[in-house]
Amino acid sequence: MSSVLKNIETSQLIHMGVEVAVITGVGYWLNRKINNLQDKVDELTEQVNHHNDIISKQNEIILNHGNTINKLLTLVNQYQGGHADPPARQQSKPKKTTLKPIPEVQTDTVSYIEEDRVDDIIADELAELNTSEYCDLETGECDIKQEDKKK
Repeated sequence: MSSVLKNIETSQLIHMGVEVAVITGVGYWLNRKINNLQDKVDELTEQVNHHNDIISKQNEIILNHGNTINKLLTLVNQYQGGHADPPARQQSKPKKTTLKPIPEVQTDTVSYIEEDRVDDIIADELAELNTSEYCDLETGECDIKQEDKKK
């Protein structure tokens, strides 16, 4: 019987060794999978944080644009309500004049504007809004003047 016990012990030892090897292999595989998934989660978290930063900066820009539009609307309402006279009403005698055609507006679709360029584009548009053209209706001569709005 001792040879039978030896065979049983040997086969049990081999079986236990194989089980340990399989469990170790599965554990190693699961550990690698978990680490890869954690790296992916960390990468996606960084992307979300970056996109949240971009969104908050764009929200600030939108708020600034809204404030600028509200200021412009207030000025327009003041001119229309008679609270202040626009420069055209201060001329002595209104004369018949021909209106210049409105330039065609460029309607390119923009999918993304770089953050660095947004401020430059807005500054250019504001400079165009602050530029006025004064024309002498009798002589037909026009003078473009840049209004100084810095205070």
